[in-house]
Amino acid sequence: MSNTIRQYKNNLWLNFEQRGENFTLSVPHKNVWDSIIRFLRKRGWKITENPSYKEHFNSISKYHKIGFKGEVTLLMEITPISIKIEFGNKKNLSDSRAQIFWQKEDAFERYHQLTYLQEKAVEIEIFKTKSYCQKWCELEKCDNELSAIEFILDKESRNTHIHGGAKSLDEIALYMESEYAEEYQSKHNLRDKNKNLIYCGETKFFIDYRTKRVFKGIVYHNINNMWWVLLPDGVLRNIACFELFDWNPAYANKRVLGDHHQIKLLDSITEKALKDRDYKKVSKISSVIEKLRKEASHV
Repeated sequence: MSNTIRQYKNNLWLNFEQRGENFTLSVPHKNVWDSIIRFLRKRGWKITENPSYKEHFNSISKYHKIGFKGEVTLLMEITPISIKIEFGNKKNLSDSRAQIFWQKEDAFERYHQLTYLQEKAVEIEIFKTKSYCQKWCELEKCDNELSAIEFILDKESRNTHIHGGAKSLDEIALYMESEYAEEYQSKHNLRDKNKNLIYCGETKFFIDYRTKRVFKGIVYHNINNMWWVLLPDGVLRNIACFELFDWNPAYANKRVLGDHHQIKLLDSITEKALKDRDYKKVSKISSVIEKLRKEASHV
């Protein structure tokens, strides 16, 4: 095993073969951490201690940095075995104590749409930093370049304690049917919304909380109460067991969310889109709201 660098979306992970001690900066890759910071500063970045960690998590604040280059922002963290660098735009930086960047996929109500140039500014910094870090680390295939099954098996290879180092989906299923999986059953990690046992390889349904649409896919255990769901179009979702269910034809006649609730939600999203000057999005949402209001008036 060698030192590796991996990109997932706007994140860079540098993983090192030699592990350091916990809760100390005296780790084998401290020189890499310092070199990256010097490189970024030469590129015009202002890198400082993260004031949020300093205020709320002072004992671990020295392992965290924050950086700004115009609107482009980064968060850095050093651990006994890795360095993590996350890039984004300043307006998508959360104000929580342990700061994160709001993502379009996971926090669409809080995420601020970026312009083309703003997105490219972030991408350029990721590319430059990733290229620089390859002097220490071998570049791995990006997660977004992996198929859904490849992604699952890659995670298995990195977390062999979960399913005993399974090398195929069938091996995950076999492990979950073995005596070693009894612990999961006692914790209800194998039961769906209706308390039915979930088996790897079977088809389950779930409702997407963002779109309120029903999706179906083939399920395989991930970790604890989380299950991978392989959708027919090749997309992979990570869903909690209590959100999965077996399809009942009677569900087709049920409304997941009342019209007035949908309109209220869409109105709030419209207001945010207007602030972001995302008029294309406003136009699309407005047509949906108009349709819902017409449907509601005939009820």
